[in-house]
Amino acid sequence: MFKSTTNSITFFKSGAGFANACVVIFSFFGLRVLGGKTSGADFLLHSGYDVVSVESNGDDWHQGLPPQEVEKLALFLKTHYAIVHGYGSSMGAYAALAFADILKFSRVLAISPQFRIDQDFDRRWASNAARIRWQYGIQGGPGRIEIFMVFDPMNEDALHIPMIASKFPLSRIHQIRVRYSGHPSTFWLHRAGALKDFMVGIFDSGRVSLNLRLARKNNTVHLRELGFVLFRRRRYDWCARVLEKAVVGGETGAQIHKFLSGAQGQSGKMDSAIRNAEIAIAMAASAAEKAGCLAHLGHLFNHTGRRSEAIQRFDEAIELLPSNLSFQAVRAHMKGTGGAAGT
Repeated sequence: MFKSTTNSITFFKSGAGFANACVVIFSFFGLRVLGGKTSGADFLLHSGYDVVSVESNGDDWHQGLPPQEVEKLALFLKTHYAIVHGYGSSMGAYAALAFADILKFSRVLAISPQFRIDQDFDRRWASNAARIRWQYGIQGGPGRIEIFMVFDPMNEDALHIPMIASKFPLSRIHQIRVRYSGHPSTFWLHRAGALKDFMVGIFDSGRVSLNLRLARKNNTVHLRELGFVLFRRRRYDWCARVLEKAVVGGETGAQIHKFLSGAQGQSGKMDSAIRNAEIAIAMAASAAEKAGCLAHLGHLFNHTGRRSEAIQRFDEAIELLPSNLSFQAVRAHMKGTGGAAGT
């Protein structure tokens, strides 16, 4: 239907003719290849829905869509469907809500949506917000839309929900709180094996089909997020136990190993802490993340009396992030006094 270097709109039919209803899916943060089936499309096609996949490869909260293409899409949907729903996760959830009125959605499933990303109350995507040329905001509208918002009440996502709800005063709002599901809660639902039935149930009948107790059982995303909360509450022994169980269950990545290392270090299990810090370094996905993991390992070495190794790790971190004044200050303190600096 439309494709540029940064955005695309692709139509998929579930059968020979037009289906009774269509779902417009907006892509998530981090997508790089345009023109495919956005996550969730196969579930819906197999359930008899036609799908329009709206994608962005620039992490721009779908602001790069030309207005004339949005208008064409709105006319296409109005011509062929009496029922149109919207779906998205995180960045895609923002877009599903931003375009809900112009595309005349009947229902919206927004998993971990944002209201705005350019405000001080949530700085997670501040660098993205600064370079985006904004043209589509969540303005609501006079339409009576049924909106389902899924979010973790334990993180910053919860701050956005009342602001979004205030823009849809005539709509029926369902706030589905999934504690320790993280951001986005999509991964929690997927790991629980609940995403397909949950999504289809909402679009079929507006029915929320989710047994939280069953979905939490052996859900490693749940364990990971619970572990992070325990760490922030300084429950280090429990944090280490929970994160170890999550890792055994298959959770991986630099973040979880760094948190596990920190909890083990605070619990006095320094050998395990150093081992997990080294794993975190090896798994880091960016220079900034690797530098943070190197600095963390440097602190562990410093607290175990391995000062030369600690300084070496800070040298490596500074080489990756030379503008980080905190790293430079800690290294200078280590070289100057030989004592511990920071944790």
